[in-house]
Amino acid sequence: MRIKHYALLFILQLMYLSKANAQTELTMYNMSGIAQVNQVNSSTLPKASFYIGLPVLSSIHLLYGNNAFSYRELHTLSNDDSVFIDFNNVINKMKSLNCLTMQFKTDFISFGFRSGRNYFNANISDRIHLYFRYPGSLFQFLVEGNGKYIGQTLDFKKLGFDLTHFREYAFGFSRSINDKLTIGLRLKLLDGMENISSVNNGLTFTTDAIDYGLHSTTGFTINTSSLSKWSNNVGYHIDDFISGGQNHGFAGDISVLYKYNSKWEFNTSINDIGSIFWNKDVRNYSTNANNYYFGGVDLKHFISDSTNTIQNVIDSLKNTFVSAESVNAYKTNLPTQIYLSSRYNLNGKSSVSALLHGTIFQKGVLPSFTLGYQLALGKNVDFSTSWSIINNRADHLGLGISAKTGPLQLYLVTDNILGVI
Repeated sequence: MRIKHYALLFILQLMYLSKANAQTELTMYNMSGIAQVNQVNSSTLPKASFYIGLPVLSSIHLLYGNNAFSYRELHTLSNDDSVFIDFNNVINKMKSLNCLTMQFKTDFISFGFRSGRNYFNANISDRIHLYFRYPGSLFQFLVEGNGKYIGQTLDFKKLGFDLTHFREYAFGFSRSINDKLTIGLRLKLLDGMENISSVNNGLTFTTDAIDYGLHSTTGFTINTSSLSKWSNNVGYHIDDFISGGQNHGFAGDISVLYKYNSKWEFNTSINDIGSIFWNKDVRNYSTNANNYYFGGVDLKHFISDSTNTIQNVIDSLKNTFVSAESVNAYKTNLPTQIYLSSRYNLNGKSSVSALLHGTIFQKGVLPSFTLGYQLALGKNVDFSTSWSIINNRADHLGLGISAKTGPLQLYLVTDNILGVI
């Protein structure tokens, strides 16, 4: 049997150089020439009858997304060529709700093979994701203070974050039911390595119209798991990485492909439906859902004795926003990915596609829309290009190419080539 090493997936959106919302394999979704496409679109039957991906030679996925501001908008060049941080420009660029996203995934091993109308695949991968969602008014409040909000209430109930490192053991199955219908399923055993995440049950700040003090209602919890091994007292060992985190979870993907006729086909996929249950080395830091009041700083006392005043402020904040520590197990949901795709076959070698994608994170949806073009350049080379609208920005041009030479196939895919170059 001929072995094909599918060697390289390098999806790179260079940090800070472009704005982007969170997107995942938008260009790759309809590239059936890449065997690992079944990790994104499990109802697609890859062209290869058999493939294997090995450590180092297997796929790597990197993503950075920031829909609030770019590096250029954060820094401004002054007349004397010095660079300074322009907070006012950043505030003007921010939206009512912003999201910072990072993702990393690497396959330790992956393989797949065809058997009649069926296609089986499996992979062991390490994955890291960061989702940080915050209102633009929070950044403005921190930079400019509460002077603009006298008598007003700021509601930060949509503030939330999740940083998770976990290992995925996935087993996939696809079957062509008939000439029109193909289904795909992937089951995943999850091993949570580390986590720090939030639960927001309400967070508001009201500026008193009389004395300008801050009234706050807060019910905010920060959960952590398996972080103590990173401290100097405990230390991180390679055995910790090999043995895993021992926080177990389950997830699944489901996908359906329907070929309406020889030209049109429609596809939908829902990926990462599942959760991780965290019970190892757990810490919870919570503020009770109570009303708090902070009267601010007496300017006269600050000028005469700034050191003591600052310490008094710190002590006052500690006494005002009281947190409770506990060791309760908790659960986090994976950010679920939803894809809706249509594809029109122009001829036997080329097609055009439209893809609607959304990421569900803490009851919110991060949307994107992609138009794509796919072309088979002979038997050994596949090419794809895409144009995406992400968070109302239409400046994302994607590119994908896969080439097979002997037993080796290399492929490079990006959803934003402008960010790479």
